[in-house]
This record gives sequence, structure tokens and C-alpha cells, in this order.
Amino acid sequence: MDAKEYLKQAYYLDRRIESDLLEKASLRRLVLSVPAASLSEHHNPNHPTEAPFTRTLQRIWEMEQQIDDEVDALVDLKEEIRRTIDLVDDEECRLLLRHRYIHFEKWDDIAEVLGKSRRRVLDVHKEALEKVDKILEGQH
Repeated sequence: MDAKEYLKQAYYLDRRIESDLLEKASLRRLVLSVPAASLSEHHNPNHPTEAPFTRTLQRIWEMEQQIDDEVDALVDLKEEIRRTIDLVDDEECRLLLRHRYIHFEKWDDIAEVLGKSRRRVLDVHKEALEKVDKILEGQH
């Protein structure tokens, strides 16, 4: 795995969490739109006694557990990436890498923070990735 792939892992995990949260919200809306179950007794032994939305509630609970696990993994991954970035020997490169791969900022926003042109930021990014590649090679 090269430096860029390594550093982007947190971004992709963050996006997956966002997608899971959207799916969970959609399931919650679905549960809330289900009409109340009839309170009359059913005498048909073949008729299910479980409310129709209970499977959806179970799925929501499972998604919440999955999201919790993913958030824990994201926190750990960001910490690992942060430690790797801290090994880069150039302050400008470290700052750029943090803004891009820890905070997921856009290039124009990073350029503004660093007081550099977008072109210069992309050049520093290339240099920073080369430094991270060397760090990752040294860890294996």
C-alpha cells in the first residue's frame, strides 16, 4: 500500500460511517411511518404475532452496533495515521497532511490555511507523500 492509499483509509471509513448513518435514518423514518398494529386478537395460528416493524428495529440496532464499531476503528486509525504523519521531518508537510487526511479538508481550504497557492500545496503534497512512503517502507 502506498502513502496515499494508507492515508486515505480514514477518509473512506468516515464516508462509510456517514453512509451507514443515512441508511439508519432511513430505516427510522420507515419504522415511524408504519401504522399502529391492530389490537384485536387473531385466532389464526398461522398468522404471525410479531409486529411487522420489529425486524426493522432489529436492523437499526445492528446498524448502531456496526456504526459504533466503525467509529472506534476510525478513532484508532486516525491516531495511527497521526503518529505516522508526526514522523515526517518537515513542518509544512505535516500540517498539510493533517489538514488533508485527518480533517479531510479540500485543497483550496488547505491552500488558504497555509497561505500558499493551490499549485504550491499540490507540490508540497507530492513531497509529503514521498516522505510518508519512506516512513512506511522503514516500518516493514
